[in-house]
Amino acid sequence: MPESADNSPGQFSFRTAEDVGPLFEAVLATLQELMVILSSDLTVRAANPAFCNFFKMDIQRTIGRKLQDLGDGQWDIPELRRLLNGVIANDAVIAGHRLDREFERVGRRVLLVNAHRARRENGEALIVLALHDQTEIEVAKEYSDKLVDALRDPFLVLDWELRVKFANGPFYKTFDVERSQTEGRLIYELGNGQWNIPRLRELLETVLPKVETFNDFEVEHSFENIGRRVMLLNARRIDHLKLILVVIEDVTEATHAAKKQKLLLGEAQHRVKNLLMTVRALSQLTLQSSSSLESFAESFDARLDAMTRTQDLLVHDLRASALLNEIVRLELQAIGAKEDSTYCLGGPALRLSDRASHAFAMTMHELATNAGKYGAFSNRAKNGRVEITWSAHAVDGENAELHFRWREYGLSARPHQNKVGFGTQMIESSLPYLFGGSSTLEFHKDGIECIIDVELPSAELWVEGGR
Repeated sequence: MPESADNSPGQFSFRTAEDVGPLFEAVLATLQELMVILSSDLTVRAANPAFCNFFKMDIQRTIGRKLQDLGDGQWDIPELRRLLNGVIANDAVIAGHRLDREFERVGRRVLLVNAHRARRENGEALIVLALHDQTEIEVAKEYSDKLVDALRDPFLVLDWELRVKFANGPFYKTFDVERSQTEGRLIYELGNGQWNIPRLRELLETVLPKVETFNDFEVEHSFENIGRRVMLLNARRIDHLKLILVVIEDVTEATHAAKKQKLLLGEAQHRVKNLLMTVRALSQLTLQSSSSLESFAESFDARLDAMTRTQDLLVHDLRASALLNEIVRLELQAIGAKEDSTYCLGGPALRLSDRASHAFAMTMHELATNAGKYGAFSNRAKNGRVEITWSAHAVDGENAELHFRWREYGLSARPHQNKVGFGTQMIESSLPYLFGGSSTLEFHKDGIECIIDVELPSAELWVEGGR
């Protein structure tokens, strides 16, 4: 345990009065720097109160002892003894030697050591040893360095000449550069001149000295090693340190996402507009073919349901498309038909765009509804069933042709029962009107047959697994 002592300036002393004059003694006593006077054999001839108080040593038990014996041997440091012996033997100077050591009474400390040789009038050589406690500065620097390195965004520290004093790990990683290519260089010289931007120069050289800050300055550039990126720069000026802090945020992905979101929103608005126009036309045509308000409500609700079913398929696919077999299956299931029992499907896995999906769904709805009321699925049909097949082939590089066949069996069909009303109009006209081609209804003794041949842009019809 350290012994209590009165280390006030008045207790500062040498062994003999002639060792030092009163003025020198007073100067040493008032210094905050940790000061020790050593003889050539490293015996302590004098120590100021700052030294003794810092290391919790009694001044009277310090003077006259070997340096390596002080504080339970905490100064027994071979490297320091070698340096101090060099001061005596070679008239060397120790300037800013870093001493990082765990001291028993004060813990781990980082000291900067300075030492000079001095001679008394009688020729005796002495060492003036000064110690500066750098611990708090080192701790603060380590803390700030780790804090800066912990930042996810690239970070630069510039001096007032706009040279890079420090860059954190994310900066080197993001821009794929080395420390030797960065520190000490003007910011405008980094990489391939990617920061040499007139507006940025104006902000750093003219605006920042006046307002001390700027935010969200956008830089879009083909950066060396990493390609084209979009960066946001934020800067702060620290006047008392004569430094400029620059944080760089890579917003490339966010910018692309925002542009994509804008496009998607525009596309969604376009689709909603088209959908509303379709609903409006559907209501008007249904009204024209309805004999009463009740029949309008029944038919319109059923057709809206068909549109809703198709819309559900579209919104669950990122490409806003739907499989043809799913469109057909949903409409048949809606009227109670059972696959492989009252109907069967056959054809490749074709995928339709949203526009083609809605048009095809409405046609399937009318075919299925007619089959339920008058045809293969009606109560009058005996062993009624429907066979549905389709195929597709490329016409040219931009278009493809879809061939679709609906064939009902089980009930004789008569033209006047089917070729009336909006349903028949939808079957015969809707797809050909939108995409070109033909849609025909044929009536046989054992049922109805619908043949649809339409030409679709390749962007609206493709085989699942590849457009």
